[in-house]
Amino acid sequence: MPFAPPSMQVESTAFTPNGAIPKRHSAEGDDVSPALSWKDASAKAKGFVVICHDPDMQPVKDGCYGYMHLSTPSL
Repeated sequence: MPFAPPSMQVESTAFTPNGAIPKRHSAEGDDVSPALSWKDASAKAKGFVVICHDPDMQPVKDGCYGYMHLSTPSL
């Protein structure tokens, strides 16, 4: 079974696909989470987890650069 259905799509009106996330949605700005929407998710889904790798952050531990942001949006 794949991790997520290939037809599932996640979108945000806060930025364009593959575009930069606006400063408002960063620790340098208002630190406000961008709005997310999704479609074609499995009807069996009970929740989602959004994982974003942030390579601009300081090392989490020796040899491991970046920071992982986790979010659990409600259904």
